[in-house]
Amino acid sequence: ISKSFEDLGDEAALNFKFPEDLLSGIDDPLGILKEIAKMFPEPLGQAFEQALKVAEFVALLPIVEKVRKHDFKGAVALIPSVPVVKLLIKLNEGVACEVLRTIFLAKELQTVAETTLSNGPETLHAPMAELQTFCRRIERGMSAEELLEGLESIHAEG
Repeated sequence: ISKSFEDLGDEAALNFKFPEDLLSGIDDPLGILKEIAKMFPEPLGQAFEQALKVAEFVALLPIVEKVRKHDFKGAVALIPSVPVVKLLIKLNEGVACEVLRTIFLAKELQTVAETTLSNGPETLHAPMAELQTFCRRIERGMSAEELLEGLESIHAEG
């Protein structure tokens, strides 16, 4: 398939990577795999479904590893990643929102953002301003969906 796109010769086709680019638009690969699991004969279907249930929590593995090494601050620092937040919202939206409020409204984070904006390199001004705007929006109150969109926006800027 990649060779077929190369033969077309246009820029988009030349940069197309198969299967990576084809799969990049799939938001819920586990959903697709769960559908496939329904077709498996038992006991394979049950084992596959059990593996998929565990796979849903893969975003937490780096956090678990940090906790295992007693790096609790490092574990907390990993929470505001998009995959972890999506999982936390799925598990308990209210708790996820409160955890993010605690992280992003921490005085230390606010101080770092302000200091970077006033004394830091010019290249960090835009991301820090975006972070401050996000924090102000959190302070006023945001739904879980808005938090996730804001977090995705911050990660896209960085």
